[in-house]
Amino acid sequence: MEQSVGGVLEMSKLTGAKCHPRLAGPQIRKVYETQRSAYNETKRISLVSSFLASLLVGNIASIDYTEASGMNLFDLQSMQWSQQCLDACAPDLRKRLMPPIAANRLQGRIADYYVKRWNFRADCMIVAGMGAHCSAIAGVKLDDNWLVLTLGSYDAISMDFKQRPDLHEAHVLCHPTKPHEFVGMLAFRNGSKLREDMCQLLANGDWDRFAQMLRDTPMGNEGHIAAHFPERGYYPFAKGTLRWTSDINQMSQLAMEGVKSFPRPELEARALIEGQMMHYRSLQKQPQK
Repeated sequence: MEQSVGGVLEMSKLTGAKCHPRLAGPQIRKVYETQRSAYNETKRISLVSSFLASLLVGNIASIDYTEASGMNLFDLQSMQWSQQCLDACAPDLRKRLMPPIAANRLQGRIADYYVKRWNFRADCMIVAGMGAHCSAIAGVKLDDNWLVLTLGSYDAISMDFKQRPDLHEAHVLCHPTKPHEFVGMLAFRNGSKLREDMCQLLANGDWDRFAQMLRDTPMGNEGHIAAHFPERGYYPFAKGTLRWTSDINQMSQLAMEGVKSFPRPELEARALIEGQMMHYRSLQKQPQK
């Protein structure tokens, strides 16, 4: 897809991000390449974030600008689907997508089913649906230069921008509540799944016990630090796990390899959480260009 529009930088300039496998455009491309008959039989394509709105209006709901700008298919300049990107993704894709709409636009009246079955008012209007990260941004009133950290299957740090920022390694989205403004976002692949796996390993899946492990260890974790990337991450583009203790010589071979484990499970628990937070903070201190 990137090659078809002129390269990585052109894709980022056009849609706000270089192509990522997790985004809808590359996912649609994968379906077209590997399950062509399924794609050919598909009449409409939408996002999970629009599912509830679709149920409530009784039809396929439109995708709002914020969610559309996270698909590698939306032109941030024209605020419409990019024909270049649609053609690079799959044939006849435009007719399978609803026209994008502004986040403050209404989708329409609630379907008759909900009026008759659940006594909704017939003039009840449905707004556009929105995903978890963008909903978090919409729900928090930010001052200038504030960051939002959202934790989910993909953790993310986000920041408001009045003008479109030049962030080639990050993701630029249309702001969910401020027309003509933008959000810069860095998404991290190893999020809640990693924390859930470690909770299962260290505390048999008991979050109360895991939380107690954190309370039983001091901030700084007695010098025990860990970086966990079980799935290849984006920032950095790395995979694996490294653990360090405070007595490791930073210039030694051991510092390159780390230690295999820490002596107590509570040290592992805090090393995971502090390691993730240190990672996110280190990136937010340096603009991604």
